[in-house]
Amino acid sequence: MDLVDRLAGLRFRAGWRAVFFLPAITTLVAYAVVFQVLLRTDGGLANQLLQALGAGPVDWLDSPTWARISLIGSVTWRWTGYNTVILLAGLQAIGRHGWDEDARRAVERLLATAAGLAGDGPLRENYDPLTGEGRNSANFSWSAALLLPLLRT
Repeated sequence: MDLVDRLAGLRFRAGWRAVFFLPAITTLVAYAVVFQVLLRTDGGLANQLLQALGAGPVDWLDSPTWARISLIGSVTWRWTGYNTVILLAGLQAIGRHGWDEDARRAVERLLATAAGLAGDGPLRENYDPLTGEGRNSANFSWSAALLLPLLRT
């Protein structure tokens, strides 16, 4: 069963789509307000959840360490839905245009030749699909971290 079929059978599919895509269509001001409500030190939803689990509040917005973590999480959430729409459109188009076998072979070749994906080199953000040569910075890749488990299933 391919990825698109698995996602099509996901429970609460419309709800998941809304959760992931909502940040891509909201204004930046609304997005900032939502994250202030979620991450406030005094009564934010994230700290209420932590307190319900027995942990103390976290200063998500004013602590340099936690502010960085909050920013990474919020930016990742903001763009995940948009990038997922583009990725799924491409995956669906592959099947409609008869490129299934070519795509499968390309993934196998990439996983076999790309240092880092095979566990024997630094992980890169992008790889040349023909040679497996790593592109961009080493040991940092949101794309690979999210997509690698999907490619190996």
